[in-house]
This record gives sequence, structure tokens and C-alpha cells, in this order.
Amino acid sequence: MYLVIIAIIVGIVLLAWLCYGPIPTIVYKYLKNNRCSEEKEILLTFDDGPDAVYTQQLLNVLEEADIEAIFFLLGQKVQKYPSVAKKIVQQQHRVGLHGSAHENMWFLTPKKTKESIEKGMAQLRDNNMHPNFYRPPYGNINLFTLKYARKQGLKALWWTAIVGDWKKTESTELVERLNHRLTPGMVVVLHDSAEDTGGQQGSAQMMIKALEQWIPLVRQQGYRFIKPSERESE
Repeated sequence: MYLVIIAIIVGIVLLAWLCYGPIPTIVYKYLKNNRCSEEKEILLTFDDGPDAVYTQQLLNVLEEADIEAIFFLLGQKVQKYPSVAKKIVQQQHRVGLHGSAHENMWFLTPKKTKESIEKGMAQLRDNNMHPNFYRPPYGNINLFTLKYARKQGLKALWWTAIVGDWKKTESTELVERLNHRLTPGMVVVLHDSAEDTGGQQGSAQMMIKALEQWIPLVRQQGYRFIKPSERESE
């Protein structure tokens, strides 16, 4: 009898947790239309920065290709590398909030969720950054995440293409994965950081190399890279 009661309690707790985090995440991450348009257009986004090594390398590639992107920054890392973060803005890219630390919203209480978003915004604002977009770490939300993001004037933005670039992968393989996911209105998420946010050493270097190869390929197919300001106007 006791085992039955325990099983019922565990089932109720599990169901409540699924409704709190995983189910809302599935709705927004997988069921919602996250494309940036219906045209042959691509929006580049980057998570987990700024990074002392890789972000500047990435900025050089984007400047050479004349592409503007959205960088979803972690407040703690903005405080750690403020000069790198400021270079992102100086090169006409947009910044978005990725939280204060790289925390999974599924395991944060409503209070901790609110504190994470508010603290992250304060850390960016202290460095004269005023994001319009928000992307939760791992793309995971709970029932309160979007409420608190909206209170900060933030619009949540997910992606349509993710290629596992946080694992060290040959650039040619990453290019193949990007091409496989190429569709009109593609929103790409890549990562300009590695070890300090759970990625493998050298993975960001491979991502940057792959991006250099991929950009001219998709342009030859008639795709253009839209500016984040085009997404802001929607």
C-alpha cells in the first residue's frame, strides 16, 4: 500500500514538473513557428558569449562578410569581458540576454527565474547595453520565464537550426549539418564560447571555420542574411 501511495505522489510531482518546464518548452521551441520570414533569408545568432578568444575571431569573420547578427550574452561574462562585449555593439550587432549565468530554467523556482533575468539585465545595462531579445539557456523555459522576460521589455527568440557545434566537430561536418537544415526564414544558433559553458575545447574554433565556408555557399543559392533590425520591426 505504501509503495502505491509513494508511486502516486512521485507521479503527481513528475506531472507537475513536466507542466512547469518541459511542456512549455516543447510548445515554444518545437511547435511554434520560429522562422524569421517566409523568404530565402537567414538570421545568424550566437549564444554563450562574450568569450575572450573566440568572439573577436567571429566578429572578424562577420565584418568581412558584411553580416549583422544577434549575440545572446551571459551577464556574468559581460562583466568579465566588458571590452569584448562592447566590440559587439561597436560593429553594429545586436545583443540579447541569455541570462546572468547558464542556468536551466526547468530547475529554477519562479523567484530564481525572476532574479536570473533581472540580474542579467542589470549586468548588461551596467555596460550600457539595452537588449530587445531574450533566449533562455538551452532554449528551455518554465511557466514564469516569458512573463519576467516581457516585464523587462524582452522578446523571446528561439531558432530553426541547431547543429551541435558545442561539440568539437570538423568544419566540413558542420557545413553539411547547416546545409541539411537550410530553409527559407532560417534562424541559426551557434556558440562563440566553449569550455566555460559546457562545450568542448576547440569547438568554437571549428564553428568559426565552418561559418567562413558556409556563408558564400548559401549566398550562391540566393539566400541573404537579414539584419536583426528587420526582426525587431516585426
